[in-house]
Amino acid sequence: MNSKELSTRNDTVLNIKEKFLNSQCSIFFDIDGTLKGRKTSDAPFGFHPDLPDALKHLGSLPNISIGVATSQSPDELLTFTKKMGGETIIDIFPGPSIFEDGHLWSPKGVSPDKNFQTLSSDEAQEEIERLKKIVATHWTLSSNPKLAQNEWGFFPNISTPISIPTDKLQGVATGTIWEMGPNTHDSSYDGEYEPVSAYISQLITQVQFSHIYCTEVGNGTLRILEKGRSKATAFSELSDRGIIELNNTILFCDGANDIEAAKHITDNGGIVITVENAHPHIKSLATWIARQSESKGVIEALHTFMK
Repeated sequence: MNSKELSTRNDTVLNIKEKFLNSQCSIFFDIDGTLKGRKTSDAPFGFHPDLPDALKHLGSLPNISIGVATSQSPDELLTFTKKMGGETIIDIFPGPSIFEDGHLWSPKGVSPDKNFQTLSSDEAQEEIERLKKIVATHWTLSSNPKLAQNEWGFFPNISTPISIPTDKLQGVATGTIWEMGPNTHDSSYDGEYEPVSAYISQLITQVQFSHIYCTEVGNGTLRILEKGRSKATAFSELSDRGIIELNNTILFCDGANDIEAAKHITDNGGIVITVENAHPHIKSLATWIARQSESKGVIEALHTFMK
């Protein structure tokens, strides 16, 4: 890094520190690929062991509110936060949060696995519920005992193993299909999920659903969502309600499904922080990029800005 690049990076750090320390700041964290990543010997649950304490410290500061902006459902996030030592989600993330790619949100200081508000329309939710039933009739449990034991199966003529989660892991206001394979950001990804997406898109077209579509989240999850609703629209709605100020919002994120939200926040004077393993487009939008991946990069950022 040359002296000009170093100077620019240092100026950016000072600007972000000022946002952290001198304003009423709303901080949102994406989960998969940002806070949660690969399980390693030093991260047996997929996150840096210092992360829970770092987040709890951040959330305890009087001028800062921390929450999530995730594709996960509230029950999925609860499983994750329990691994981080929280009995409820608000033990780790006490501020307003966005779930299921902007289709749900929870206010500050409530446990979103029990208290949340749906942002998607009744028409979209009805189509999603109907599609879930159709999808289940197209799926067959694998004949391989190891796959079948964990409820993996297949769609016709598609080799990628598929699992269809149940209850709230299925999504409250969206639909969920899990695909076995790498993150789409990984070099080992070879298009395994594309036939699954095409198959579900074809079903949506055949039944003539007009309010929903499907998209890859990136981590082996296909989401069935309402058209026109996203993390970006949820941030706008929270801003319109006076819950957050976009120019005092910081988003930690990494994935392709964060691009629209990242651009929306930076266009409105907010800050986007990303990690080394992020999607290239997120990196091009980011205010600051950590040198390390996943939660190690988040810890790097928090140590940098909270000194």
